Amino acid sequence: MHIFLSNDDGIHVPNIQQLMATLRQMTVAQIMMPNYNRSDTSDPLMINPSLYIQEQSNGDIVILFGTFIDCVYIGINTDLNISVIYSTPTPVSPL
Repeated sequence: MHIFLSNDDGIHVPNIQQLMATLRQMTVAQIMMPNYNRSDTSDPLMINPSLYIQEQSNGDIVILFGTFIDCVYIGINTDLNISVIYSTPTPVSPL
């Protein structure tokens, strides 16, 4: 099983790597998230056809200047998609 994890708060949110370490003990798991907090963008797909991705050394993927929905769209063919929701606000990066 391939688990795909995403959220709109960006790759550097607290505890995300701890969650992934636990998931990776059970199966193949991969993060795909925007490179910074995109909570303020709601759910648009980018109309620019060339999304830039950056693979991290651990296999995680960062979408440069993409949105949460872009991440989910790219990972739609995985076995399980998990969207992480945080109950505390995270700072929004200026554009």
